[in-house]
Amino acid sequence: MVEIVLFPDVEELVVGYLTARLTERGDDTLVTRSPPESPPGRMVRVRSAWGEDRGRALSSRFVTIQCTDETPSGAAELTELCFAILRSSWNDPSVPRIRDAVLADRPDDRLPDPDPYVPNYQFTLSILLRGQAQ
Repeated sequence: MVEIVLFPDVEELVVGYLTARLTERGDDTLVTRSPPESPPGRMVRVRSAWGEDRGRALSSRFVTIQCTDETPSGAAELTELCFAILRSSWNDPSVPRIRDAVLADRPDDRLPDPDPYVPNYQFTLSILLRGQAQ
């Protein structure tokens, strides 16, 4: 049988990682793949798209992070915090599957505004993942 390399579910990985890092800071912001029917005023939404292979064991995924808050300054602050957390994730030994995270300019992948009256900001990262042989 030919050995294959599987990569982690990047959305699950990012949701778990951001939730843990925010919680460590005393921030109970909801981090989710899809917003609940009645979303809270402060929330982080995570969506991904395919990236590119970088050899047999490495592959990237584009991950868009959308941050909402009740105020524009709160949404901007949350966005900057999430960006800083994810940009440094590849140095965190608790997530060895993340090998790099760099800003990717992909305006075509913008998520729709959750509500035109809710302040939100978003960014997209290219996250390089290490696969696992199966």
